[in-house]
Amino acid sequence: MGCKGSKSKLICNKNIEFLLANTKFSREKIDELYQGFIEECPDGKLGKKFLEEKYCELYPNGNPARYCKNLFKALDDNNKGYLTFTQFVMALSDLEGDLITQYKLLFRVYDLNRNRIVDLKEMSQMIKAIDELRGKFDSKEEDAKVKAANIFNLFKKPINKDKNQGLDEEEFIRACSDSSIGMILKP
Repeated sequence: MGCKGSKSKLICNKNIEFLLANTKFSREKIDELYQGFIEECPDGKLGKKFLEEKYCELYPNGNPARYCKNLFKALDDNNKGYLTFTQFVMALSDLEGDLITQYKLLFRVYDLNRNRIVDLKEMSQMIKAIDELRGKFDSKEEDAKVKAANIFNLFKKPINKDKNQGLDEEEFIRACSDSSIGMILKP
């Protein structure tokens, strides 16, 4: 189910303490999450395929492949090709957090080249991925580019090929907070 690798060891107290300190989850909730995680991923490694399966359940008429690829890349901060239990719980905490926390995670998903700027190309690619996730298969790459260009125009950002031009995290969060723009940017 998207899991791979060798047998997992029980979660250590250091990781539990870290999760208690850095999430709003109780010890009981962490234990519950751990039991479910080990049931799904007995080797302790959650792969991208698992995310795709869950997003297929959430968006049965869509194609989550492209969105999940970028979501997984944002969550797999050490580039191992899988998520540990701790990474999984931290991601859940972000997804269930306040709107700013969710938007910060979404910024990491959009920032494909990890330069802390979402440029026009990245935004276009992610808008297209979200359209696919939602099942809007008739939308074209050009439609996504127009939507991204309109967002850039609202922020008076130059539209050029320079990868250093784009929305920083603060501007991206402001964009997501706008209801009409947020509907385009958020899954």
